[in-house]
Amino acid sequence: MSPSRDNPLVRFSAFWWGIGVILLFFVILLVTRAIVGGGEAKDPLEEAARKTRLKTLAQIEAAQEANLEARVVEEGETVQLSPEGVFGHVAKQLLAAEPTKVDDPAQVIPGSAAAEALAAAGGEADTGAVDALTPAAST
Repeated sequence: MSPSRDNPLVRFSAFWWGIGVILLFFVILLVTRAIVGGGEAKDPLEEAARKTRLKTLAQIEAAQEANLEARVVEEGETVQLSPEGVFGHVAKQLLAAEPTKVDDPAQVIPGSAAAEALAAAGGEADTGAVDALTPAAST
């Protein structure tokens, strides 16, 4: 469509025609559902499954609540507190702690001297276990 034929009135009219068609489809859908009788019927199998699900949900919630209660894990040694009792204490410790450098050889910055040394000293990875489990290409 060339720009010389662009008309805002035509675009506005097309927009309202589109809205009208969507609303007409919705009305037809509602009338069809009313005629067919699309009411929600209770399914006895679904109700039985619902009762089982609600019983399982109650057991899970009870177990989760029991995990959040304060209790003695080992006599005289360890006490498990609720999260509300621990969060304030842990937050104070985290704020008071100074950050420290991590000297873990597994954490290597790409391009650093350590990375280059590892690359130079490396070798081929042993992929024999993976190769044994991988099927041949023709299968």
